[in-house]
Amino acid sequence: MPDLTGGYLGDGKGNTRILDAILAQRAITWKTPANLLAEELFKKNFMPYAKAHWSYQGSQCNCEHLARAFLGTWNYTGFKRKSINARESLPKASVDKCFGMTQNVGMITRALRVFNGPARGNVRNPATKALDGRCLFPVHYLCKVGTKYFDPTFDRVTSSRDDCVESKLKRLCLTIWVTEDENCLYERNQEKAPGFSDSWNEFKATDWVTYTQWKSLTARSKHWRSSDLKGVDKALESYEKEKNAKNLSTLKSAFQKWYTKNKNEVAHRNKESCINRLALNLGLAKTLLKA
Repeated sequence: MPDLTGGYLGDGKGNTRILDAILAQRAITWKTPANLLAEELFKKNFMPYAKAHWSYQGSQCNCEHLARAFLGTWNYTGFKRKSINARESLPKASVDKCFGMTQNVGMITRALRVFNGPARGNVRNPATKALDGRCLFPVHYLCKVGTKYFDPTFDRVTSSRDDCVESKLKRLCLTIWVTEDENCLYERNQEKAPGFSDSWNEFKATDWVTYTQWKSLTARSKHWRSSDLKGVDKALESYEKEKNAKNLSTLKSAFQKWYTKNKNEVAHRNKESCINRLALNLGLAKTLLKA
């Protein structure tokens, strides 16, 4: 993992060139009360240096690297304060994970601009290809000092660890995530977003796949439609004409039967993620799309 502080080992040992440069940005007031010093250090020293020398890059300078760099800066500040015989000891600090404690949960962040660099989010509108500033993160890291959280990625100080989270996600497989309430599905797009290795198409459960779209997107030349798929066709057409609980139940049953019994047909007909989208529309994404 890249060390943005350049090799500082702690207690004044190791390479302190970068840390000395951070503290020299604008001399912090060493007499500042200990409980206020972290915010002063973050705003006056650390972030100005970060904006001048680093830029966010998902695979090279990401949220964990930045949080650990601020932790190193804070610990170095504590070492420097000892030399002036400061009476107050500094609050303990640590790098904490935001929501996303295991490999199968993650988050969509609110539309927060990263501190520096071309990254402007990695969530795409699949129709327009536009990015709106939100990010899909399997996990996000902050530096906690005392009771406050310092988030260098989004240049913010907060009292609530998870307040950058717009939605919590469940990972269904390597290429698909879904919100806990199943209102949105995110599918990997190989088109890179600036600052990221890929991007994620966002599909909403309320944007229904119409019968016309379904027949067009699932069509394949020289591929016959199984009787189970024809059952989905008929049920979707009926539900579109009359949206009631009975027709919805029939459509769910027909879709689930076809999806589970005809894996090869499903794999060949998922153009523009139409099958995954209908699973989301029907509230079956978590049941059917997981690996």
